Amino acid sequence: MSISKTPEGRLAETREFVKLLLKHLPNFWTRFGVQKNYSCPNIGMNIDCLIDEVRADLDILAELGMPIMPKFSVLTPADKVKAISEHKACDAICVSNTIPWGKLPNRIDWKGLFGSDISPLAEFGGGGLSGWPLLQLVAEWVNTARTCGIRKSICAGGGILSRRDLRPLRNAGASSVFVGSVATLRPLRIQGIVEEARNLF
Repeated sequence: MSISKTPEGRLAETREFVKLLLKHLPNFWTRFGVQKNYSCPNIGMNIDCLIDEVRADLDILAELGMPIMPKFSVLTPADKVKAISEHKACDAICVSNTIPWGKLPNRIDWKGLFGSDISPLAEFGGGGLSGWPLLQLVAEWVNTARTCGIRKSICAGGGILSRRDLRPLRNAGASSVFVGSVATLRPLRIQGIVEEARNLF
């Protein structure tokens, strides 16, 4: 992800990243793709300018000639992601990123989860939430994305802690899944999740 506070700065970072990766590409032993994070709370991207900025960024990343997967949170409107998904350099969509602290209060019990109305990371900007509370939100977003016409592959994750958590995402229209929290919280479950994913997807 980019860390600049301005669109111009973020695009400049992408140009530098592409230049650096192309320089070192011959040293890699296998093919790979790039996942670009566009919705981390630390980025501060204006969602109203999302389509134009991400499409401009994809124009730059296209020079790599490899699969590109933009990553968004469930707070990103599916219709905006649909417009981005139609870019020729967008090979797939990844969802979901962290939910910034305090968002979706009607769906996330922030005080119940953290014991306070104030983020434990308030001094650092508030932080966000990943993990099991996001699973249903991710499934709903994927379903909405398919309903609004997104045809590209969707890699879904957020809240996968066991084999049974994969089916709601598959049923919603996900093409693949990724895991995060379970690798730290329940690492011995990873093999079973991978086996189940192989069967479902």
